[in-house]
Amino acid sequence: MLNMKQVLASAAVATLLAAGVAVAQMPKLGGGPAATGDVQVQVLTNTAKGYQIGYPAGWQVVSGDGIDYAFISPDNSAMCMANSGAVPDLASVPEDQLKAAMSQDLGEKFWDNSFFEGMANKKYLHTGANPNHPGGWPVQEVEAQGDLDLDGKPLPATFAGIMTFKAATAYQIMCFSPSVLYEQSKPSFSAVLNSFHSTK
Repeated sequence: MLNMKQVLASAAVATLLAAGVAVAQMPKLGGGPAATGDVQVQVLTNTAKGYQIGYPAGWQVVSGDGIDYAFISPDNSAMCMANSGAVPDLASVPEDQLKAAMSQDLGEKFWDNSFFEGMANKKYLHTGANPNHPGGWPVQEVEAQGDLDLDGKPLPATFAGIMTFKAATAYQIMCFSPSVLYEQSKPSFSAVLNSFHSTK
């Protein structure tokens, strides 16, 4: 499984809070703005990795440092990360079995193993499966709180994310902000998470 926590703790928090983040020149493939609730998103298509993802208008797009994309709000108070990776062991699993597995809530242990393991003051607010995700493939969902390490000081943060497996590939999109700013960021996070679509 992907271990996104290391990416988050090392590069992403620094990127989120840093001034003057370099904006990646990403092609806007796969169409123009897409409606996801009240938040409009620009859609990126990653042909090589087989998925589309949207980000809110005005957000910066960054790539590299072990992630496919990071989307950063204009005031640097919120971030979403999208990542994917091959899972060769799933190549022999029939698609209908994989879809059925992703349609059942795999619970907190799944999220411990794939993202939140070892995070200080971790608290799950919600885990579940969404078999009717707008992207046309079931996903695992999470909403959780935990402390990020920011130069040795804890930063209480709240996370919203999805993860799924399709065509021997793992896809994970995780959004977060400081907990005190989470409610204002939540509509943008929902727009990003709902925009995910596997093209494999």
